Amino acid sequence: MIYERKPMNLNIGIIENEKLYIELLENLFKEWSCVNGHSITPSVFRSSNQLFHTNYSDFNILFIDIKLDEENGIDIAYKLRNQNYNGHIIFLTSFTEYVFEGYKVHALDYLVKPITAETLFPCLNYVSSLLENDYYIYQTKTNLVKIPYSDIIMFSSHKHYVDILTRHNTYHQLAALKRLASALPHQFVQCHRTIIVNINHIQKLDGLDATLSDQSRIPISKSYVSLVQTRFLETVKDIHKI
Repeated sequence: MIYERKPMNLNIGIIENEKLYIELLENLFKEWSCVNGHSITPSVFRSSNQLFHTNYSDFNILFIDIKLDEENGIDIAYKLRNQNYNGHIIFLTSFTEYVFEGYKVHALDYLVKPITAETLFPCLNYVSSLLENDYYIYQTKTNLVKIPYSDIIMFSSHKHYVDILTRHNTYHQLAALKRLASALPHQFVQCHRTIIVNINHIQKLDGLDATLSDQSRIPISKSYVSLVQTRFLETVKDIHKI
């Protein structure tokens, strides 16, 4: 495994119909990029219809205005989650009455207009820290592939092999799960004798089951329940610190 740090690009979508706030966000993105040495590629959509005609799963963050002309941003977020969008959602709003609805769609934060650097930059810092270019090296006799840890949903073992399930592919590797467990970063936790899961891809814990970001369900052994719950709560606390 290799750990690298280098400038990254955040692919960001904005669903907003007021030009003033679009320009404000874009200017703040440029300011954040200069300070952090990263880049941002913003794409602006005036409606959800425009968004859903794109490959929206590629956006690291979607900024969604709650009050659009004929749409409600919460409804858009529900549709995105139902269609397995796994990126971060940040609501733009002049009101706060939808906060509890935001929890149901796993919103990262609410930013009250007019957006400022003080409210926006912590969100960008948090997401960029999750997307830092640290990689798992998948190696076969003929191939060497760098897989970002943030893309890996889980490792599952079967006999002498491990399947590496990512957002886009599944890789099959000759490896011992026990050896992986001691070498992976902190966000990976063993939840079963055959499974190591990326805690950032757990959306829901329900007894001895977990629902993942791809909507699949995995078992949690009784011996690992306490550890998984602790790690899961740590991620929730980290989000609410920003």
